[in-house]
Amino acid sequence: MRALLVSGLVVALAAESSARAEQSLLDAEHGGLALGGYALTLGGLQRLDFDLGPGAPEPPPADHLGLSASVLRLEWKAALGEHVTAELHQRGFLRVSSEALGGEKLGLGASAVPQRTVDLRSVAYDDERLLLEHDVDRLAVHAGLGDFDVTLGRQAITWGLAALFRVADLWTTFSPFELDTSQKRGIDALRLLYSHSRTLEIEGVVADRGTLRDLSAGLRVVGYFSSLDAHLALAKQWREIIAFAGVSAIAGSFKLRAEAAGPYDLDGAELLRPRGTAGVDWFHGSGAVTLEAHYNGAGVAHAADYVGHLTTSPVFARGESYFLGRWYAGAAATWKVSELLQIAVTALGNLRDPSAVLAASVAYQISQETSLSLGAFQGIGKTAIIAAAPEMRSEFGAMGGLYYLSLSAFF
Repeated sequence: MRALLVSGLVVALAAESSARAEQSLLDAEHGGLALGGYALTLGGLQRLDFDLGPGAPEPPPADHLGLSASVLRLEWKAALGEHVTAELHQRGFLRVSSEALGGEKLGLGASAVPQRTVDLRSVAYDDERLLLEHDVDRLAVHAGLGDFDVTLGRQAITWGLAALFRVADLWTTFSPFELDTSQKRGIDALRLLYSHSRTLEIEGVVADRGTLRDLSAGLRVVGYFSSLDAHLALAKQWREIIAFAGVSAIAGSFKLRAEAAGPYDLDGAELLRPRGTAGVDWFHGSGAVTLEAHYNGAGVAHAADYVGHLTTSPVFARGESYFLGRWYAGAAATWKVSELLQIAVTALGNLRDPSAVLAASVAYQISQETSLSLGAFQGIGKTAIIAAAPEMRSEFGAMGGLYYLSLSAFF
């Protein structure tokens, strides 16, 4: 269930809830070295939905392609005394397709990679049909110093409350069409966390964004109470100042959530449209349901502007928002049929187009650390027009579909 709620889409792999058996390689009195990680491989068929218009290329592009992708992640962790640990993750990624990939990316590797001044990525091959790369995706030292936790280096940082439409998770964010949601991509940052009591937490982050001009930083204060949590945050992100506020409350088997972000453009010296999400989670026995409504101020109002926004929006390119429009609604449900079988279904809708994307998966737990999943994405709505001047008539109708089989193993 964690994968579905974090990424906002289909793959609540049963392996996500299984225990990950970290292997101890070295034990010493004041230190040690452990290795964990996972391998995830996917094979499938992607179908592309489009119509041909004036000036369309000849011959027309393929309307389907075969797709294969694999991720291997090695997670090294060293204990350096009682209070200090170091972490290094190696991420190998391979993607092969029968035709050139175009439009929305679905499946493995759909999330935007954070920009970094120090590039530790090595690419063996990269073109429209084949990508083979290795990346050092974590390289950080963590120190626990009483009420303070300090982490320096490449790491994952998560802010916000939303499950399907994230507005406050500004450091690194999963694409809603990403199937590898076990680990976020790492961002180079200094993170300081202060927790004096169980009711108050203060977090400060200074993050590299590739250039000194885009250096980003933020401060967040979180209060934890008996049935209510609330947070306030202020951040300089790229060339924007963003204020955040969020609250969540427990009412029986329901959790109510709301959060908003208000950006100010430093270059244009103007307030930008806000982003906000309100949602409710219902937990009952072996199932859970999430409903969310979302306003995406970073999007555009009309489908006629989608193509331009897709190609020129820095917010979209950086992965701060993966949506083109403004008004959305979404629902997600998981059901643990048995200890070995789990079903997940998600629907995201653009209310202005209108269009939607449906996603579903069935995960079978082969063993405690190994899971097999059968799933699909399917876009619904007006298809795109491929022409001399291409047109997206709806956001999700242009997406087509992906039908896949995946195997994951944790160690």
